[in-house]
Amino acid sequence: MAGRGAACGGRWQLDVVGLISALNMNFHRSARDSYDIIMVSHFKRSGFLYFRVSLLVLSATLLLTSASTVATEKYTPAERRHWAFQPRSNVAPPVIAGAKTTVDAFLLARLAKEGMTFAPVASKETLIRRLYFDLTGLPPTPADIDTFLKDRSTNAYERLVDRLLASPRYGERWGQHWLDVVRFAESDGFEYDTHRPDAWRYRDYVIRSMQQDKPYNVFLSEQIAGDETAPENDEARVAAGLQRLGPLRRNAATKESPPAGTSAHRDDQRRSVGHAGRHASLRSLP
Repeated sequence: MAGRGAACGGRWQLDVVGLISALNMNFHRSARDSYDIIMVSHFKRSGFLYFRVSLLVLSATLLLTSASTVATEKYTPAERRHWAFQPRSNVAPPVIAGAKTTVDAFLLARLAKEGMTFAPVASKETLIRRLYFDLTGLPPTPADIDTFLKDRSTNAYERLVDRLLASPRYGERWGQHWLDVVRFAESDGFEYDTHRPDAWRYRDYVIRSMQQDKPYNVFLSEQIAGDETAPENDEARVAAGLQRLGPLRRNAATKESPPAGTSAHRDDQRRSVGHAGRHASLRSLP
């Protein structure tokens, strides 16, 4: 939660504020409750900058109101070492015999502590099956296997990896992992389970991003606030469809326009972004 994150340093607090404000920005058009109405009035009166500042102030206020709770909570060393709260750093790889790559060096160093080493080198038949299932989710055809087995070049494996990474199946396979994390669906769920006719646009955006090896910071920022940072860019606007994912409950009284559902939906999406980007919860404080 925001309070727990606040205890882990100022940098985390700023990230929480930024994410909360970015998520709120994209819901100002709905104006279903008094909070939205206040925000929209700020936006119309003083422009985008004042609107964003207002959100930052409100989000910071929410964090500060939890200060008394944070001060009395106990955090274990393991909680404070949670990976999402650690600053990024460049770690020198260990020097170890037998390591062909930097990744190998880290793996062998850790295995050595346990008195272990790598398993025997896999056969080419095993390697091609691993690659196909890992990168495309599909098995290689007999012709694919035969071609790889006959390739005696020293870089046969590397060229196979490059070919599979360039395959459209790669984007579909690995895009599926992100779509699962953010709970992509083509309907609202619950009783009415209304169909979302344009949900496929977001799905295809994710697949294209994986296929193009889009930088993660761009990938994430487009989904959080793409319609605000690049409103003329169709790709960025589609990316912001992230914030229309998740279940949306409608009942007989609110089937057409559920006023009570907007706040809960916003909070639900904040939580999804927190889990996807930080592996930690982001929620509004009561």
